[in-house]
Amino acid sequence: MALEPIFDLVGTLEAIESRLPRGKLVAKGLLSLGAACAGWVMIRFLALDLFWPAGQLMVRAFSGTITFSPKLAVPWALGAGAAAAIAFGLERWIHFIESRISGRLNELNTTLQRYQSIFWKPLDESEKKQLTATLTGLGKHSVSVSAHENTDCAELAHDLRDCFEEAGWTVARIPLTGTWNAAGASGFTVWQKAGIEALNTVVLNALVKAAKGPIQGHLVEKQDGPDVSILVGPRRIRND
Repeated sequence: MALEPIFDLVGTLEAIESRLPRGKLVAKGLLSLGAACAGWVMIRFLALDLFWPAGQLMVRAFSGTITFSPKLAVPWALGAGAAAAIAFGLERWIHFIESRISGRLNELNTTLQRYQSIFWKPLDESEKKQLTATLTGLGKHSVSVSAHENTDCAELAHDLRDCFEEAGWTVARIPLTGTWNAAGASGFTVWQKAGIEALNTVVLNALVKAAKGPIQGHLVEKQDGPDVSILVGPRRIRND
């Protein structure tokens, strides 16, 4: 199919957007650069191979270097018509390709937004550093982190555990997945001890920023156990 290379290009741009910082800006820049190069090649082709010879012929005709003959009327008319048809067809083709690319990008963006609403995203390096710095400033405390066996839940929980360990917190030595309460987990839930509201507020805000999604926060009165307990379940909360 003639449009398959275009769709391959769209897929490449989507991969760039998801993997690079400021991916959308980079993708737009590459697309603009490609369009500019294509435009330059087309303009150069038309200028050197069509307009310049035609212009030279017209100058010679009006200057009297060559004598205009009625026999040339038909070829000149056909040439002008062909040039106009080429220009019109090129403009319509570019418009068609742009509309297809735009439509495809909109479809991909809708799909991406849908998946972002269903799955948790792991933390990138800058997010890890920011969360670790916030947790380090709170001093040494204790935390437990567990997750549902879904890959996205486990990946996010693993990153959170690394940040707490890097910050010097005491992390409970429990399995990351497979605990008795993780199997039926739903949503991102945080339990915090009552009476340490200053700590609780900072931790909860930091986790909300890191998770980039809704978090359920609960206070517990009992003083045994870790200061903070985190359970990462599927992002789409089930009510059954």
